[in-house]
Amino acid sequence: MARLDNTRIVILGLLHFRDMHGYEVKRTIEREMGSFRSINYGSIYSCLRKLEAEGCVQGHKEEISKNPPRTVYAITDKGRGNFQRLMEERLEGKVAAKGDEFLLPAFFDFVDEKEAKEYLLKMKTQYEKSLQELAAREKEAGGDIGKYLHGLIWRGIILCKGELEWLRKLEEMKGE
Repeated sequence: MARLDNTRIVILGLLHFRDMHGYEVKRTIEREMGSFRSINYGSIYSCLRKLEAEGCVQGHKEEISKNPPRTVYAITDKGRGNFQRLMEERLEGKVAAKGDEFLLPAFFDFVDEKEAKEYLLKMKTQYEKSLQELAAREKEAGGDIGKYLHGLIWRGIILCKGELEWLRKLEEMKGE
């Protein structure tokens, strides 16, 4: 399975909500998408320029009092189509990028509900399996492992339970 960078899908997804300039894209990522915080300004602006050259976004200059003008970007119909294709590929498991499991649900308002539900079910199944494996590992180890290794197993169990709770909430939200 091919692996992809998330920058393109994040920018196109965010521009579905409203037009933004590069700094606003970065600020939104930092506030709303904690698992994808590692993106830098260079990546954002480079991707915006590529998307504009491809006709996926359209930039226009916006004057701001004493500051230099900034470029605000809007997604185009071509960009919406590109975004849909990227989301479909990822939801179907044809390609993956690090953090997809946390990133993709941010944009489920813009994809087919059936595909979103199938993806959430797949994630839920994976976490349930991991939880069972960790519980079996803990039972198997008993008191034969150090307290810190035992603590790591418990960390995994707690994280899996948290992810399952998050997925249940997403399922509930998707049903509204």
